[in-house]
Amino acid sequence: LFYGEEIGMAENLDVAGRFAVRTPMQWTDGVNGGFSTAAKRRLPRPLPDGLYGPERVNAAGQRHDHRSFWWFIRDLIYTYRQQPEIGWSTAQVLEQPNPAVLAHACREASGWMMIGLHNFGADGCLVPLELADAPAGSQLVDLLDGRDAFPLDDHGRIELQLGPYGYRWLRLLRPG
Repeated sequence: LFYGEEIGMAENLDVAGRFAVRTPMQWTDGVNGGFSTAAKRRLPRPLPDGLYGPERVNAAGQRHDHRSFWWFIRDLIYTYRQQPEIGWSTAQVLEQPNPAVLAHACREASGWMMIGLHNFGADGCLVPLELADAPAGSQLVDLLDGRDAFPLDDHGRIELQLGPYGYRWLRLLRPG
């Protein structure tokens, strides 16, 4: 993440070159987004306005809104940190027939396995997976909502629905 991405800050396309993405941080909905009390002309670069201006997109406003993009990113980071296999394991691309879907497994030597499904397409799809080494009675547990569990059949197969541009982070839970 680069600064501002965790709140959904946009670039300022009125600014030329790389400086378009280097706008002052939007801390509040106040003057200059809370970045500075200086006159606007003294800022290093102008802030975006309109839909992505600090009046609508700012860190202070999102920290108290549990449906905000900031909370979504916060929850992703928390989940990532709780899954050692994401950062410290061997990643393997999983076979599946949808060209718009990336399916991968992150496996750790101790047996932990995380499955990531990412639909880069504008249409929802059904993703068939086969985890041949999963014992009978295994299931995939949704790591992001903490509630949904999807049982694999006795051959380690399952089909999961992904929405348009949808994703799932799942943990393989073996029986016992």
